Amino acid sequence: ADAFERTAAGPAHPPGYYGEGATRRAFNLAVGTPEPMADLPGDVAETGYGLAPATDLRPWFLGAALLLFLVDLAATLVLRGRVAAAVALALLALGGTGRADDAFALAATAELRLAYVKTGDAALDASAGPACSAWA
Repeated sequence: ADAFERTAAGPAHPPGYYGEGATRRAFNLAVGTPEPMADLPGDVAETGYGLAPATDLRPWFLGAALLLFLVDLAATLVLRGRVAAAVALALLALGGTGRADDAFALAATAELRLAYVKTGDAALDASAGPACSAWA
């Protein structure tokens, strides 16, 4: 331990993490005393950490995962002999983004509508209640 600071790294004393418990010390390759770098040439730009904005890769990975899922699903459908379903899936995947007409959606949901559907089964129709049976 007393010769630790004066020992040079080499084949007999390789760099590493030596000691036990609280007395552990790192033995590194010390190649002289650290000195500041000289001036950089004019065509070299000096930057530090954190100056470039991070690129968010989550959408790309999510898209790739979705694409792989669709390819796997299509391959599974083809192997099961359901080629028509695989073609329909491919057409849905390649189709453009659809957008519902807001005016139609607002008009269809603007007022409350109640409905009574006759099933043809007298017992089931009667279970809806006497008021509903009177509408029929």
